[in-house]
Amino acid sequence: MCYHYTIRQLWNEPYKILFCKGFVKRGPIIKNDNCLYMRPKPKRGSARQIQRERLGMDYEPPSPMKLETPADILPEVIRKAGLENRAWEHELSSEWADIVGEQVAAHTRPGKHARKRLTVFVDSSPWLSALQMQFKPMMLNNLQQRFGKNKIADIFFCIDPDQ
Repeated sequence: MCYHYTIRQLWNEPYKILFCKGFVKRGPIIKNDNCLYMRPKPKRGSARQIQRERLGMDYEPPSPMKLETPADILPEVIRKAGLENRAWEHELSSEWADIVGEQVAAHTRPGKHARKRLTVFVDSSPWLSALQMQFKPMMLNNLQQRFGKNKIADIFFCIDPDQ
């Protein structure tokens, strides 16, 4: 024996279903107040999530994909290729005039950087002695402010071999 019932879903739209001997073709129903309502389907996750819940494992949803720009990837590539120190030396030489001042930069250039010690090449002996006596603390302070104390601990001045 089958009956057609008009039911109201939870969002109050009329809906006809076929109800035969306790079997509902469209889904489970709730009967109250002489009106039949569709029971909302429970929200379930993926099969993997359900399996983890059954086994008692913690489920971590996958993190959303993040597109990385070349600027995000480049430092890691430089580090893995072993070019980090060379890249830093290039950055230092491009900013040298801003760090030490125009007048000092006209007579000096940065050299090697090894074991937290920066070699600075000077074009003449008078400038070499002046830098060692007067400008070394100021230059070291400026370099440490710009690049950090863990990068440069000392400055060594010598005559430029290219001149």
